[in-house]
Amino acid sequence: MATVFTFVPSRNHEYPEHPERPGRLDILEPMLNTFGAERLDPISAKEEEVARVHPAGMIRAIEEVCKQGTGVIDYAPTFVTETSYEDAMLAAGGVLTCARAVMNGEASNGFAIVRPPGHHAEPQRAMGFCLFSNIAIAVQDSRDGDDVRRQPRHQIAERGRLLVDDLEDDLRDRRAGFPPGSESRSK
Repeated sequence: MATVFTFVPSRNHEYPEHPERPGRLDILEPMLNTFGAERLDPISAKEEEVARVHPAGMIRAIEEVCKQGTGVIDYAPTFVTETSYEDAMLAAGGVLTCARAVMNGEASNGFAIVRPPGHHAEPQRAMGFCLFSNIAIAVQDSRDGDDVRRQPRHQIAERGRLLVDDLEDDLRDRRAGFPPGSESRSK
């Protein structure tokens, strides 16, 4: 089974001198086709998919503040531009696209390289450069969607266990000083 990925660089989602910018992906982008992974076209998340995690009022507030143009919306500083709402919906959709391919058994694993990122946002607010919680949206989708109901429970449990194992490994590595530039990784 294949590894799949999505790539959503959101080139217009940029704030002057901000570390979370499209240029971070310039080195990575030309190498994406060298990993032997299959690139999937992301589809923008629907508002109702995002609303499984975030209240409709918060989603509308993000959409409205983006219409006002470039600005900082929290202390992180999390910023928005005129395209950030559409960019964030496509980023969430990129994560959903990968997760659904794995849950449907079309791929053994997947990774989503998306901007704006989506791992710090809380249910009630954008935070830490993130407008929506892409990971939480994908997890909720996997719990609610027909994709999961069609699969035998042991397959779902195995995928969930692997996800938890990966998360535990990541947390252990962070406590041990990994990533590079700190203590070595012992495995």
